[in-house]
Amino acid sequence: MRIAAPKIDRRATAEPGGSANTHRPASSTEPGLSPDQSNNCGLPPIFHIMPTFDVYCGDLLVGYSELESGDPPMGVAFGQFIPSDGYSTIQRQCIENHADQTKLGLSVRTPNNETIICAGVGILDYSEQVGEGFIELNVLGISYPLYEQLFPEHVARYEQQFK
Repeated sequence: MRIAAPKIDRRATAEPGGSANTHRPASSTEPGLSPDQSNNCGLPPIFHIMPTFDVYCGDLLVGYSELESGDPPMGVAFGQFIPSDGYSTIQRQCIENHADQTKLGLSVRTPNNETIICAGVGILDYSEQVGEGFIELNVLGISYPLYEQLFPEHVARYEQQFK
């Protein structure tokens, strides 16, 4: 079940000198907020905040994603891509080339600033065809057990369909 949530910035980082900087743009759909499905006692749902992953082109921060969806057997995680200011330097390539973006040197880092080891990363930008905000991030070939550690919700959803 997906719900609309108020636009809030859920992740702040400390700038050098100690001041907090909320540098993440708020998503209009806030895909990371999902009700706790085990709450069936008539109380309002409990919400979980999904981690936000940073997307880099080399050393340049280009955006963020919660990688809110996935295909566990294939080791794939994907989700809405939220561009940062650095994205403008590669946006044209992401619009024109969905097949092979290896030359961009894209990588994804966990909230702990660890690079996710994977077979490939792609930004599928459909903003010119469909409208602003239709950009997806795909992270392909994440091996186990790393996939299960990073995305336990995806694995649980996948396993639930066989019960």
